[in-house]
Amino acid sequence: MMRSKRFLPTVAAVAALFFSFSAFVADQRAHGEVRQYVVIASELRWQVDVEKAQCLSLNKKVGSRIFKEDYSNNTEIMTKLHDFFPNAHIGDPSCPYVLTFVIEIADTRSATHRGQISRMVMSFQICERDMTGDLASKCSYKNLYLLRSDLGPLEAFEVGLKAFLSSQQNEWQTMVILLPTSI
Repeated sequence: MMRSKRFLPTVAAVAALFFSFSAFVADQRAHGEVRQYVVIASELRWQVDVEKAQCLSLNKKVGSRIFKEDYSNNTEIMTKLHDFFPNAHIGDPSCPYVLTFVIEIADTRSATHRGQISRMVMSFQICERDMTGDLASKCSYKNLYLLRSDLGPLEAFEVGLKAFLSSQQNEWQTMVILLPTSI
């Protein structure tokens, strides 16, 4: 069997990238520059391509809540949304893409990883409004289960948002979320 002249250089380049990234992550972890979180994710529905959203508003009627407090007008939440959606206009109430999130400390024994139960539950969804302004049934929605309960509200939001935006191959998936140490 004959292989293209580009096959071996391509394999070598991919291997070099993999090992470079692995070494980078190991170095960052060794120096305490990366925070690591194990999250169990349940992707209930994925009908909105959230990466293509050019704007994003927060659901002020139902929820933008962390630990039972409203965060829909919190400037640090808006900053985090700008970080994750750099090309989108954030906070425009006329935007057809609406983010709803709820984060609570709650033990969930049905969501476990290596014998540890979930200590925090997070629900994130982005839905499109229909022409009347009501939220349509077209949504992307995940429930997320974190094995820790010692996070502050903004850190929990950041972990949840990154897990929400991370792609999944299966309806249920355990993922490791890596974030820089600066919050």
